[in-house]
Amino acid sequence: MSTTHKPCSVLAVLLISLMAQTGQAKWPWQSDRWPWNRLLKPKPAVLYIADPARDSKRAFTRQSSELYAIIRKMTTAQAGPGLVIVVPGWKGKGDWYKTLAVNIKDTIDKDGWLCGWYDWRDQANRLGHTEATQAARITFGPSLGAEVVALSHQWRHVHLIGLDSGCWLISEAAKVISAHTNASIHLTFLEPYCPPFWRQEELGQLDCNDCWADHYFSREIPTHQPFVLPHAHNVDLTTIEPGPAPLPFACRWYLATVSGRYLEQRYRDRPVFTTVGQIAYGFVRSLEAGKDNWAYSLKLKVGNEPVLVIGK
Repeated sequence: MSTTHKPCSVLAVLLISLMAQTGQAKWPWQSDRWPWNRLLKPKPAVLYIADPARDSKRAFTRQSSELYAIIRKMTTAQAGPGLVIVVPGWKGKGDWYKTLAVNIKDTIDKDGWLCGWYDWRDQANRLGHTEATQAARITFGPSLGAEVVALSHQWRHVHLIGLDSGCWLISEAAKVISAHTNASIHLTFLEPYCPPFWRQEELGQLDCNDCWADHYFSREIPTHQPFVLPHAHNVDLTTIEPGPAPLPFACRWYLATVSGRYLEQRYRDRPVFTTVGQIAYGFVRSLEAGKDNWAYSLKLKVGNEPVLVIGK
C-alpha cells in the first residue's frame, strides 16, 4: 500500500524541521527576518546631533566617531560644551523639532555648543496618548539621558526642550544627566500633557542646584483653569495666539522667539510678543542666549501663578 504526501504536509514538516534546527520556538512569520515584520516594526528612537560647522546640513548619531572628536575638541580642562536637544511629542506633525534645533545652532556660538533632536515619533505614534506618555517616562526618557551621558560626562550645561508627551521624556532624561554629570540643566516644557490621575508636580522635579525650568502653554478655552507646574516658571500665551495651525501654539511661538518671526506664511508678518513687564520670555531665557539671561532666569520663581504675555 503506497502513501502519498500532500504538498501541505511536506511544507509543515519542513517548517517544523527549520524551527528545530534554529532553536526558535516561533513560526518564521513571527521572526524579525520576515519581510512584512521588518516593514511594520517601528523605527528605533535615535538621537541626532547637528554638525556645528557653519552651513552644514549633516547630523551625527552616537555611533559617529567624528561626533566624539568634535566633543573632545570642545572640551577643556574645566568643562565640556553645552548641549541643546529638542524632543517632539505624541502624534507630532512635521519636523519642527529639527527646525528648532538647527535654528538654535545657527543663532549661538558654534564653538561652545552642540544642538540636536531626539526622534522617537515612530514609537510614540503607534500608542495611545497616555501609553506614549508612559513610555516616554519609563523607557525613552532614561534612554535619552543615558545616551547624553555616554557622549560625555563633562557637559557644562544641558538644555532639553519637549512638547506634549515629550515633556515627561526630557524630565526623566534630566534626572539621569543630573546624576552622572555636573551640568547645569534647563528644561523647557511646551504644552505638557498630563494623563488622568498623574501628579503634575513630578514633572521637572530635579535634585540639583543649578537647574531651572520654564513652562509655556496656551489654553484652548481662555476661561479654563491655567495648567500650573510646581517646579517650573509658568507662562500663559493664550492672548497672543495669531490663529490656528497644525502645531500647538507654544511650539510655534518658541520657534518664533529664536528666528524672530512665525514660520507659517500666513502669520509671518504678525508680531512675536514675548514680554511681561520688563521680562522677556522664550529662547532669551536660556544660557545659549547669554550668561546674564540665564543668571536672571535662575532668580525667577517656580510654581508661580502663570504670568500672562499680552500683545502690545
